[in-house]
Amino acid sequence: MPYQLTSVDQHKIVFERNVSGCSRALFIAVGAIFLLVGGAINLLSSGFELPFALFKIFFPLFGLGAIAVGIFLPTMASTDPEVITFDHNKGAVIIQMTKAGNQTGYIRYDEIEKFDTYVERRSSSSSTSSTRSTYSYYYHVFLRKKDGGEWFLSQSGTQNAADEILQKLTSSVQTTKIASFLPAPVLTDKISKEEKMDKTVIRWQNKVGIFGPIFLLIFASVFLGIFSMIFTGEFGDIAFFLYMIAGFIITVFGVILFFAVKKMIKDATTRYAIVVGKASLEYNEISKSTETIKNMKTIPVPDVYSVAYSFSSISNYSSGGLSILTQKEHLQVQHERDHPLEALKNIFSSKNKPLTLSITALNPVECLQLENWLQELIRKKGGNVL
Repeated sequence: MPYQLTSVDQHKIVFERNVSGCSRALFIAVGAIFLLVGGAINLLSSGFELPFALFKIFFPLFGLGAIAVGIFLPTMASTDPEVITFDHNKGAVIIQMTKAGNQTGYIRYDEIEKFDTYVERRSSSSSTSSTRSTYSYYYHVFLRKKDGGEWFLSQSGTQNAADEILQKLTSSVQTTKIASFLPAPVLTDKISKEEKMDKTVIRWQNKVGIFGPIFLLIFASVFLGIFSMIFTGEFGDIAFFLYMIAGFIITVFGVILFFAVKKMIKDATTRYAIVVGKASLEYNEISKSTETIKNMKTIPVPDVYSVAYSFSSISNYSSGGLSILTQKEHLQVQHERDHPLEALKNIFSSKNKPLTLSITALNPVECLQLENWLQELIRKKGGNVL
């Protein structure tokens, strides 16, 4: 969810999360359409054969679910911080989440490398005499840390508006200032910590919410209903082309559904752990049922160059999550950010990929706290992390 600049003075710059009614209205509108269509099918069709049986059941359910989400959306706790404050007196960025127990994370001014803009292009189709796509551009201002982490701050509709925010940040934030009066990094209660001889072990597990599987089930059922109607209907000369289009859509949807279900199963059956000693840092994925290690990656502590968390409210921006990088991986990530086409070549390759933690159970402030805590721990173990 984008942020907007709400306050600027000689002591601080404040960004607050936008609270928009558009998402709420969209859920209610889409739900109403599905509910009306489902109701009409139930009234006009007396049979219970495929594909109308699926339509009769799942269209109304999907509609009611979407309307309920739209009604209760404002009261649901967001996973994004509410306020991001650049406190010039403290020499730090203070990131707050009041709905998550008044949690606070910090980015020191001397951790900031620069401020920059990212241009996002969104496409939409318009139907006139000929169908064509139109594009809208949004300009995002973000800060980049020396460790490679990025935090997106604002979204503007014009380049001039983004440049104005960028100028205020670059002229007011002294990136050489040493932070003062900041508390020591802490870990959230969602992560357990254990000391073993000269090693420190932290463990966590991700949760699978109930709404994800239900949404996937309803969504899949609606799609199956639509495509069963296509494959059981008679369409004459256009049938072959219609089947090709339907087959392509089903393939794409199947791939997306496969990875979504795979992620849910993994989170439901896996625990995660990091073991940090003086010699090495180990990342383990452990089976809950057998307590065996399913996946492990080890990095020598002297080779750990940075621990970086990136936060973005843009769904299609790939730089996200908390990564532990060597210097070579750090340079590779920076190179791919500056050369997006080269990054596409490696998108399906697992080679030379940095260690990225699976921490979907944590909110952005908790991830930032974990980043700071790991940095301090690695330094105590003899590492020279950024």
